Amino acid sequence: MISGYYNPDAKRNVVRFVLKLHNYDETRENIGYLVCDINSNALTSIMSKYVDVDQVCLWLQPVDDQVIAMTGRASKSQKRIQKQLAKVIENYYHSDQLEQEYDGNYLIKVSQKEYNLEAFVLVSQSLLTATQKSLIRTLRIIMAGMIGAIVLLVFFLSRWMTKPVECLQNLADISVTHYSHSL
Repeated sequence: MISGYYNPDAKRNVVRFVLKLHNYDETRENIGYLVCDINSNALTSIMSKYVDVDQVCLWLQPVDDQVIAMTGRASKSQKRIQKQLAKVIENYYHSDQLEQEYDGNYLIKVSQKEYNLEAFVLVSQSLLTATQKSLIRTLRIIMAGMIGAIVLLVFFLSRWMTKPVECLQNLADISVTHYSHSL
């Protein structure tokens, strides 16, 4: 399980990882729990490596709990939307109740139910459109390359296969000439 809380003494958010310990025989008896608290800045610095563009807000939030890590260079409207969504998620919700579009921004959600953790990304429409155009251009280049490779393969394969036919034709011509001389 993963959860988080605010530590007022340290004045920082803390992420708590809890691992259930059990023995490894057939009874699988519960032994206890291993609890590890880390500064949320450690997760934030890892997450920030994957967000290098503007107009993206990425955060981790356990179900029915507060945000434990957040990063990204979000616009003011995205920050406002993120705060509202975080409150909705903190107060019990069903994932099918969340909309996908908020004021020109799209919400992408990835659940890890076994860890009680969800990752959310709020992305602007313009960034998604630019990404889609780039993807289409890349797919067209790949498709043209594959068609070119197939054409070359078919060309060389057909030349390789027609050589034996040419050799047989030459042998047939020689044998016909040889046969007509022997008569």
